[in-house]
Amino acid sequence: MYRCPACGHCQEMLCGVGDSKYQCFHCNKKFAEQEFEEAKRERTVVVCANCAREVTLLPSTFGIAGLGFICSDCSNYVAVLYGTHFINPSTVLTVDWNPTVYRRGESMPSGLSFVVCKTMKDFLVLKVLQAIVKEEDSRFLFGRPNEQEAGLLLDSERRKYLGFLVWTEADYAVLRQIFIIEDERRKGFAEQMVTFWVGHHADRLNESFGIEAPNEKALSLHLKLGHIKAQGDSYVGVSASECRASNRRASNLLSGSRLRFQLPRRVYTSMQIFPDLDR
Repeated sequence: MYRCPACGHCQEMLCGVGDSKYQCFHCNKKFAEQEFEEAKRERTVVVCANCAREVTLLPSTFGIAGLGFICSDCSNYVAVLYGTHFINPSTVLTVDWNPTVYRRGESMPSGLSFVVCKTMKDFLVLKVLQAIVKEEDSRFLFGRPNEQEAGLLLDSERRKYLGFLVWTEADYAVLRQIFIIEDERRKGFAEQMVTFWVGHHADRLNESFGIEAPNEKALSLHLKLGHIKAQGDSYVGVSASECRASNRRASNLLSGSRLRFQLPRRVYTSMQIFPDLDR
């Protein structure tokens, strides 16, 4: 390690900035190479659960998303940051690590719970789940907790997170991301979660809501729920009366909701159903 002569910060490498000067990553001051003293520091080494490679917890292995440390061989997260501590990602996804979700969850007709993210632990669970999406599709963008709302789909009986939903709120709600973990797909959970969100969150703001750049799977979901219909080369939102006529089950839950946006008929390969607009 190299110790900065000004602030004492230690870093594993030196970065040249011209004129034979090297910059401290902590205080940003520049010095000649010989001014940096060699220093010994204890390092934490963990074993990647995916490929068994040893990963040293250093700035160079810390992911740019700010979630935690990544194995350079397989891109698996080996430790995530919670406050000043590092935790095994699998521990974060253990529901008992965040036990308040059991009492804070909003009950759904199916017996599941929808937990609106409020605490640091909630948002860390969300980010770990989003990291799973990132593994499936490298184009996925993590959400912004200060600008977006989020909810976790919880099966309390099995003590298991099934997925998540992310949205924004202004004059009306806009559905940004929806995700169900791989082994729980094709069981109707996405349909249940979207229907609950519309009836208990989107409708509180406005009888209309938006969805963001849906892929083919999302379009099929909203067609099934009666939110949209095909019209030429586009999909358009369905009014309350049309929704009642085309999907009685949906009309009982949607309170007359309709979509605001015309949705181009496109095929997306991304597993992120609602990619971020602000790329």
